[in-house]
Amino acid sequence: MAGWSRTGATAAGRASTARARTWHAGLHAGGEWGGLDLRLGLLRAGHRIQTGRAVVLPDLSETLHATYGGSTLQAVGKLAYRLDRGTIRHEPFLGLAHLRTCGDGFAESGGESALAGRAAALSATVLTLGQRTEAAHDLDRFRVRTSGMIGWQHVFGDPVPRSIHGFAAGDAFAVAGSLVARAACLSKPVSRCRSARRRRSAPAMPGAHTERRGPCGHSRLADRLPGGRERMRCRSGRIDRPRQGGSGKGQRIDPGF
Repeated sequence: MAGWSRTGATAAGRASTARARTWHAGLHAGGEWGGLDLRLGLLRAGHRIQTGRAVVLPDLSETLHATYGGSTLQAVGKLAYRLDRGTIRHEPFLGLAHLRTCGDGFAESGGESALAGRAAALSATVLTLGQRTEAAHDLDRFRVRTSGMIGWQHVFGDPVPRSIHGFAAGDAFAVAGSLVARAACLSKPVSRCRSARRRRSAPAMPGAHTERRGPCGHSRLADRLPGGRERMRCRSGRIDRPRQGGSGKGQRIDPGF
């Protein structure tokens, strides 16, 4: 798989903007052996980021810009086992994902209040244990399908992203991001409903055939021809002869051989 995307963000209250262009490339593979299901994936992404902000003070007014790059690597795997119990399906699963994101160093330009940052990286491994359950119910003319997932997730690695920044005049300082939960419980209930109305028979199209009982006692096929005509073919190999009516005229039957 491959792709390209473009995103942007604006903080109007701080007169700041950011734009990112990202390319994606990845591989996905999997297989099933009976009730065992294995899925593997690898994704690589490259980022090109542009930022801009305005600094307005009583004695200072500047517009600052920066351009830098980054990358993201993600590897995922899932192992599940399907258990069918009538109309209910259980699927216990084990998921493992590793994520590493890197950002290049940057330096703003445009004035004395320009900010510079060092290159930084964040790595985390996520383990998920859980179970999915799905059931189907027929209610009058409707079929209701309910499913749900419950699981437990644990994150290995540094739960707090950090980076080092500094101004041209002054000491460097550290910036910490939002805390990532080490452990968490997951749940996802889903319910879908669709109509189970009886289907109507479609009109016969040229080339289609229907099965009928012929005078010979065996079933025969009626091929639909253009113009609404039918051609009869007997399954037993015998030709159905027309019956003589009161007028002495019979209906001609094409055996189709």
